Amino acid sequence: MSDHEVQSILDRVADLKRRALADSYMSVAGELGDMNAFLKTALPQMPLSDASRVMQAFYPVVFEGLIELVSKDETLRQRLQNAENVTYLLDVPQVSFALCLMIQGGQFSYRFEKPEQPDVTMRTSPETLVRIMTGQTDALEAFMEGQVEAEGSLIKARGLRAVFEAMGDTFGFRLMEFSA
Repeated sequence: MSDHEVQSILDRVADLKRRALADSYMSVAGELGDMNAFLKTALPQMPLSDASRVMQAFYPVVFEGLIELVSKDETLRQRLQNAENVTYLLDVPQVSFALCLMIQGGQFSYRFEKPEQPDVTMRTSPETLVRIMTGQTDALEAFMEGQVEAEGSLIKARGLRAVFEAMGDTFGFRLMEFSA
């Protein structure tokens, strides 16, 4: 994929974010699903450095949409209140990629950095990361097949399942599917 094509994708993501901020993330939910479907085929065609840049631009838009969804959906908020607090790290050392997803006090949050003490750490290759983030590979199946190394309690990561299921219901796609 050319630099121009990658920049075009980054521009589309920036436009989605701009419109979501101007109105709401729910107003672009369908387009987020369309973009995720497009990225399922586009990301694997990119050099890893470009794929990382695109993921770090696109997935914050998705995660901000999830944060908005949690704030508006009483049922989901209640499910997260009942979920155990968890700090989950998806780490790809080969490309200096770290995604931290958290449920704390019934709230969902994220950041692209390593937390001091994650409850669950999953390390994987850049290629497996792309497949997990685009929903082509289930995170637990990748673990069972040895494509992901895990430390900590995978049981604690179950709280994230409610977040990703709600996202699927609202945005039309599942991100980082957990089958367990």
